Amino acid sequence: MSKAVKIVLRTLYDHCEATGFKHPHMIIAKEFLEDIKIDVTIKNIKLIAFEYFNITLIQGDSKSRKREIVQARQIAMTIAKEISDEYGYHWSLASIGWNIGNKDHATVLHSRKTVNNLCDTNRVFLRDVNNIREIIRLKFKPTENGIETQD
Repeated sequence: MSKAVKIVLRTLYDHCEATGFKHPHMIIAKEFLEDIKIDVTIKNIKLIAFEYFNITLIQGDSKSRKREIVQARQIAMTIAKEISDEYGYHWSLASIGWNIGNKDHATVLHSRKTVNNLCDTNRVFLRDVNNIREIIRLKFKPTENGIETQD
């Protein structure tokens, strides 16, 4: 099965799961998708974090300073840096910031500190961060060369 077909199938299945649409073909799709994971990228990390908090891509990439939007960006930046270190991608802080809300490297550093402090003091926040990490781990795989495309 080609990569494009796998991505389309994954997208269709995720949409049906999100909308509660039940169809026999979705059972077949689920069987195909159980072993399929797509590459992890900064963009994918950002999308998962935003989706988890019901934030649109436009809201997340905006200059908004609303707490829920800022925290979703901060979590995405923190997880992106963790994955970069874990898999040896060497994503720069500037690249992570640029891909998540068009922020600079200092914002990424501040985000990591803030997320770590909140995880230490707020169990609900820690649960959310761990849930996002788990979703990313289940849905995505490391890329072969760790190169992130900036689109």
